[in-house]
Amino acid sequence: MPRCENCNNRVSADEETCPSCGEQMATRPAQRKSPKGKKPSKPKPAEEPNLWLAGGITGGVVILAAVVLMIFLLSRTPEPKPEVVVQKVEPIVPEKAPPPAPVVAQAPPQEDSNLRGIEERIRSQANLQQLGLAVHIFSDTFGQLPPETNSNKPDPALQMSWMTSLLPYVDQTAVFQSISRDEAWNAPINQQAIKTVIPVFLHKPGVDERDANGFGTANYAGNLHVFGTGKPFKMVNFVDGTSHTFIAGTVATGYRAWADPGNVRDIKNGLNGSTTGFGMPKQDRTILLMADGSVREVSNSISPQVLEGISLPADGKVNTSGF
Repeated sequence: MPRCENCNNRVSADEETCPSCGEQMATRPAQRKSPKGKKPSKPKPAEEPNLWLAGGITGGVVILAAVVLMIFLLSRTPEPKPEVVVQKVEPIVPEKAPPPAPVVAQAPPQEDSNLRGIEERIRSQANLQQLGLAVHIFSDTFGQLPPETNSNKPDPALQMSWMTSLLPYVDQTAVFQSISRDEAWNAPINQQAIKTVIPVFLHKPGVDERDANGFGTANYAGNLHVFGTGKPFKMVNFVDGTSHTFIAGTVATGYRAWADPGNVRDIKNGLNGSTTGFGMPKQDRTILLMADGSVREVSNSISPQVLEGISLPADGKVNTSGF
């Protein structure tokens, strides 16, 4: 007998509601009554699927597919392999090179004389400016220009060039100190020192740096009327003015040792015209150091009167030509 879902009391199958709580009973399908004299037959149990049969069918299908695939692959005609053609490569033989042209000896390039001349003039201008500064320092220190003697007693045998006194002021103190100024300039005791080449005394280093005796030479000479008077010369002696009188200049030939007291010249002998005058090698001009320390270039064609005027410090002729 069914029970009420609400109060759990037994309820007749014919009742539609629970007599205890009035809950609506669930509707049940009418049971099929068996004919009299016959027992109701039990339902047949559901047949289980045949797994062995299904597995066998699947396996057969797989085997069949594999056989078909194998037959397909075996029936294919294999593609022919490409034929490898080996070509014989002939070696490349280079053409025979023509014989080299004969080498013709060429003369070394000529040095530009104009360029060389400009270089020498620039160097000489700088060197003379340095010598001019040294002269003024010496004058400020001793009250006179460098003398041609270095002894308290003027003795021609003890004379030395005016350039010797300038050595300490052109970075040559060691050479100056090694010279015995109580001996002649070319005495044996002094010969080692005066063989020294002084760069500031040269307008072209490496050329004519020493004379026949091996003594270092100078490419500049002093004014005879300033450094060759035999007596001390002072700045006040330039009556015509220090800017109108020269004290040294370039020389072209006949170089003397820088310690030689004979390293003075007279400009009246001309420019590039004699071995005892002033000038420059293969140049049309000469560079002069004025008493005021300035440096000037003068043409070799300048008049002899002007040359004489700028060489004499107290002749009363002041040059105004603007040479």
